[in-house]
Amino acid sequence: MSDRGFKFSVIMPVFNVEKYIRKSVDSVLEQTYRNIEVLLVDDGSTDSCPEICDDYAVRDSRVKVIHKENGGLSDARNFGIDAASGDYIVFLDSDDYWSSDTALEKAAEKLEKEESDVMLFFFKYLFEDENNRIAEYNISFETLEINRENKKTQLTDLIKNNIYISSAWAKIIKRQLFRDNDLYFVKGVYSEDIEWSARLMMCAKSFSVLNESFYIYIQRGTSIAHSLRRKNIVDAKNNVMKALAMADTMDEELREPFLNYIAYQYITVLNVSCVCKDDIRDEIRDMKNYTYLLDYHWNPKVRKIYMFNKIFGFNIMMKLLSFYIRKVR
Repeated sequence: MSDRGFKFSVIMPVFNVEKYIRKSVDSVLEQTYRNIEVLLVDDGSTDSCPEICDDYAVRDSRVKVIHKENGGLSDARNFGIDAASGDYIVFLDSDDYWSSDTALEKAAEKLEKEESDVMLFFFKYLFEDENNRIAEYNISFETLEINRENKKTQLTDLIKNNIYISSAWAKIIKRQLFRDNDLYFVKGVYSEDIEWSARLMMCAKSFSVLNESFYIYIQRGTSIAHSLRRKNIVDAKNNVMKALAMADTMDEELREPFLNYIAYQYITVLNVSCVCKDDIRDEIRDMKNYTYLLDYHWNPKVRKIYMFNKIFGFNIMMKLLSFYIRKVR
């Protein structure tokens, strides 16, 4: 198809993913929408990724490669943001991929009509250690429509339907927002998307949803989710607290949807605390001080935790949660 009037910058941090990177990059270059740039940010890889990235740049002029010293995911994303020249920015982790070659074409068509600052879309999990089983994140997305009357109604629909998640790669974002609001990622911490997405929610003026589930989020046995340590929990909790502090500066009409977003991040930290390999009893005691967040339970998962906490109290609720999570893992 012919190019449209704006360009997508696809930012792909790369670090030692030689097994996955070709499928990931190919899923972008094969898009029917051609007006794109692909920014491969090689974050000090020690495998064959640097050579693979350079090979793509030779073969396709839309690919730009940045080689840098290792600084972590956030640092690589920030380098990509600085180098981007598109109208919209999309993030793709280079060990994941897009399953549809018309994803950006459909996004462009919708953005032309709605001109939103942020477009959300859906994803699927691929479980490598379960014979590549694929599971849909949200099975009701195909019929979803959000009320675009104003920012409050947009956020209300997004959060009630559990669409506004923290992951940066689940969003298409107007590049102007990065320039105007210093939307960089904090380096050296885990779960940085929690606080970053809270800042994005505050500065964006409009949101829309692309009812497509094309991002394939690969669940690997060696991923962080399978080896959680104290730093993972501390960083996640601190990012929730940093996001919570922003609520005091928000317009009153936006506080309720914002706090419902924070409440979901809070129970996520409680969940992962149950499988941490280190002793984090002090951190769990601290999190008990924020159970008032459970009062913001638009999300059904938050509502369940709210009811368990109300009936059994925090300590027993955490034991029940730990038992459940360990059973289903």
